[in-house]
This record gives sequence, structure tokens and C-alpha cells, in this order.
Amino acid sequence: LFALIAAPWFVAVCLRNPGLFTQLVVYETWQRVTTTVHGRIGPWYYFIGVFSVGFFPWIFLVPAAVRERWAAIRDARNGYESLCFCWFAVPFVAFSASKSKLIAYILPVFPAAALLLARWIDRALENDEVPRTATRTTLVGALLSLAGIAWVLHVDRPAALEGVATHVMFFYPVLGLLVMAADRAERKGRLRPLLAAMAVVSLVFPALVAPFADEAEGDFKMMRPLAMAIRKLAKPGAPVVLCGFGATSIPFYIERSVCTFECASDLHYEKNRAELAKQHFEDMGRLVEMLEQGPVYLVADDEMRQRIDRAQWPRTHRRLRILATERRYMLLADPDR
Repeated sequence: LFALIAAPWFVAVCLRNPGLFTQLVVYETWQRVTTTVHGRIGPWYYFIGVFSVGFFPWIFLVPAAVRERWAAIRDARNGYESLCFCWFAVPFVAFSASKSKLIAYILPVFPAAALLLARWIDRALENDEVPRTATRTTLVGALLSLAGIAWVLHVDRPAALEGVATHVMFFYPVLGLLVMAADRAERKGRLRPLLAAMAVVSLVFPALVAPFADEAEGDFKMMRPLAMAIRKLAKPGAPVVLCGFGATSIPFYIERSVCTFECASDLHYEKNRAELAKQHFEDMGRLVEMLEQGPVYLVADDEMRQRIDRAQWPRTHRRLRILATERRYMLLADPDR
């Protein structure tokens, strides 16, 4: 049924664009799984960390749920839990083995994990049972969470500390709340206080991780401010050139096509080279010529801006005019136009 619904569209698009099949199947799928050509490298435990953060704070209940429901998962007659386990395990293991890793790859496993945990919580509430190691599990999870935060901010990405330090400080009372709730639940023999605390944390947690997510979400939302600047400042009909990178969000937001310079790696499947050359090129001389002929708007980082400045004005100190900036990218234009 899935093939009948999806295949006609792919067949039609591949027939219309010769070479696209090889691009999709070989480059975007096979090479993404078996090689590091896409540069999205991560260790085998990459998605363990991703899932632990993404399933926070319910991740603290997962060990108890797996331990107590493992027999039901292994029972072939219990289709519900077996299906959810396979739904979770197969993609998780497959993507962990893949050479290319991105956070969003394992999004489909979260509903399966939520359904499995919900079944365990439902049965635990019926019997009002508390995991025997609730406090210990939550405390260990809290310490690991703090260790992970410390590693990311102070070792892996120390430059990111300043922008998110205030948000990080809120993790400490949140994790302390969970540990105290787990201890109270274990002492009183009632699961509801712990579940209530986790529900509160799950409501505020998105606000705590928003700065991290904003850094990692990719170019789509990040490019929106520059796209809005183009819509406001660019003269009608003037070409827009993305220099050194491709951002599908910019043509999406400005609602017109763009040119690209030195970023044709995703266009190798295009067989009509003459048509491709009209908007996608690698020659610095052509870019300089476009700047000399009329108003052109460039989106580039500072390194690319300096290259273009040196190529256009090799003997002077003139520079492209910066119209807008967003993180490391800038909207540029000729200073005289």
C-alpha cells in the first residue's frame, strides 16, 4: 500500500529529471548510510544521547519500565508491546549503525517509546506501585544529565556557554525537583507525586532547551530573517546569489528562484548542464561581472565576503556593503548600488 501511494510520484519526478534516481538512491541513501561523504559523523552512541534528552524527563522511568515489561515484550502473543518494541528498536539500531547521523533521524521512535511507557505507567497506577529504584535511577540520570551539559558547554562548545548560561542554571533546580519527587514517591509508596513532577518538568523543559535547539535546527528557520531582509531591501528583479552554501529556505521565503555560487554539490544529477549553468556557477569572474552589471544581492559568510572583495577590488580597500546579518551569514550588496 505504501509503495502504491508513494512510488508514482518518485517515478514521475525521476523520469522528468534524468540522474535523480542515482542521486536519491546512491548519494542520498546508500552513501549516507555506508560512508561519511555527507560529513554528518557521530559515534555509535550518538542517538542514545539524543533519545535521553528528547525523552526527558520520562527517560528516568525507562529502566524500570523495560525491566518489568520485558517478559511481555518477548511474548509473541502480546502484539501491542512487541509491535512498539520493534517500532522503536529497528530504526534506532539501524540509524545508530549508519555512518551519517542527524538528530531528526530518530524522531519516529518517540511515539513507540511513549506508548510503551504509557502502558507501564497505566499498570503501575492500577496497582499504585513505585519502582524500587526510583530515587537511585533519577539521581543517576540527573548526574548524567549534568555531566552531559558540562561536557557540551565547557569542553565541546565552550563558545556557546555565554548565550545559554541563564537557561542552563534552571536545569539544576529542575533535576533537584525530580530527585526529591522520586524519593518522596519511593518513601510513600505512591507513584503519582513523581508523575506529577515529571509532567510539570515536561511542560517547562522545551523553554530550557530552546537555545540549544535554535543552534541545531539547521538553516531553515535560521535563514528566515535574511530572507525577510531580501524581500524588504532587494530591488524587484535583481538576482539573489547564495555564495558557498545552499539554503532552500531562502527561495521558499522570498518566493522566487535564486542563483548559487560554489554550492552545486546537490545538483550533480542535473543532466541539462546549459540550463543549470544559468543559475548555478563556480566561476568567481562571473560573480564579479554580475556585480558590475547591476544590483545583485549576495548571501555569504565573512570568509566568502572577503574573497569576493579581493576579487572585485584587488587594489583598493572597498568592501561590499552589509545590509543585514544573521549569525554568521550576511546580506551583501555593491556599495555603489
